[in-house]
Amino acid sequence: MTSISLEGLNAEQTAAVNPIIESFKAAIQKDILSTIVVSCVGIAQPEVLGPMTSLIEIILNFSQWQDIEASVSSSIDLESFQMGNEAKKVVYEAFRQSTNSKHTSPNFAKMIEEISHMHQTDDNGSIAGGEAVFQFIEKYKIEE
Repeated sequence: MTSISLEGLNAEQTAAVNPIIESFKAAIQKDILSTIVVSCVGIAQPEVLGPMTSLIEIILNFSQWQDIEASVSSSIDLESFQMGNEAKKVVYEAFRQSTNSKHTSPNFAKMIEEISHMHQTDDNGSIAGGEAVFQFIEKYKIEE
């Protein structure tokens, strides 16, 4: 595989290529983020959840919220997210707070793990209105 360095280009070439690179980066960033977030809602196998969460954190660290907000929102607003609207708000806010920061909250990976676990279990407490969801909301709600 060959890589291209923008350092070898002059200013005019860089100006011509940069918008193309940015559009590819944005499309890939949004698609990967959407796919991973949806996968974390009970689809992902436990052994890949950690690496997927790490990739989410990397994407969030260099992203601007306005660039990924629609992808995050649509990913957690699917019917497969069964924890209810209050939990969606908590997850949405955790993603927003983690965007364009040097690091995500230490609880972020644990939150993703709990979301996945609750969607893989048949326990009635893990769907909207259940005790496990209430505890999840209380644990991860960001106070303003």
